[in-house]
Parts: sequence; C-alpha cells; structure tokens
Amino acid sequence: MVQYEDPGNMLGWLAQQLDDLEKVNGTAIILSHVPNQDECNRQFGRRLHTILDRYQTTVRWGMYSHTH
Repeated sequence: MVQYEDPGNMLGWLAQQLDDLEKVNGTAIILSHVPNQDECNRQFGRRLHTILDRYQTTVRWGMYSHTH
C-alpha cells in the first residue's frame, strides 16, 4: 500500500466537508492557490484527484489562481 502525506490534514478535512455536503445534496466550489499539476506533490495530487473524482457531483466548479 502506498502511504501518502496529508499536511495539516487538508485532504481529510476536504473529504469530510464534501461528504457532509453530499449527504444534504449540497454543492461545493473549490478555490485553490496552485493548480494540481506538476507543482503539486505527486502523492498529494493523486489523492486530491481521487477525492475530486469521488465527489464529482458535489464539486460543481473549481478555480485556481496561477502557475509558475
């Protein structure tokens, strides 16, 4: 099993928030400073994509500020 890091429990928090929204048929907008491309830690990025794929009917829109 591949272990991934979750600094500050950010991904755990996001998954819980999206799960709570899904239970009440809510929707979410994701705002992020850095897009999940090459700048994102590989394991962190994979886990984030897994969460976003899982809650694709809850997350209705995402906005990312820039790339370097």
